[in-house]
Amino acid sequence: MIINFSELPIPFHRLALGAVLIDGFGNRYMKMLTDDYEYFWCNQTDPILGSGLSDTQMGDTVKDDWKVLP
Repeated sequence: MIINFSELPIPFHRLALGAVLIDGFGNRYMKMLTDDYEYFWCNQTDPILGSGLSDTQMGDTVKDDWKVLP
């Protein structure tokens, strides 16, 4: 079920592993776990570039008009 981020019934940091955020441009970000057991968000280009956003960085980036697949 896709819901708006602004209607999310749980706090952002409580989203489960595998949750997907969809930005206004259709880019998808999946919540993953690093080898050091830290949360990060990865989109389709991050494995190629070797990058990603930490849970804190994504929390600051996400907007109310984004969609969530919890």
